Amino acid sequence: MSVSELQPGFNELLEFASLTPTYAGLKQQGLKVADAAHLALAEQVSDVLITVDDRFLKFCRRTNLTLWCATPPQFCEQENLR
Repeated sequence: MSVSELQPGFNELLEFASLTPTYAGLKQQGLKVADAAHLALAEQVSDVLITVDDRFLKFCRRTNLTLWCATPPQFCEQENLR
């Protein structure tokens, strides 16, 4: 399965300007540059973010973003993947 099959529109170019408000807010909350950009982009193009970074996961769960953040095992359980 290709990435484009997992997320329709994944290959579309995104204007960074559209991410700026979310990105800036995440940076103000103390998130590092790369993590803020990653989370802002994920919020715009997806409804799930999977990570093994416990610190990043805790931060994601404290935000008011609509994105569901989970570990790989949590995602597999949610999707009934065994």
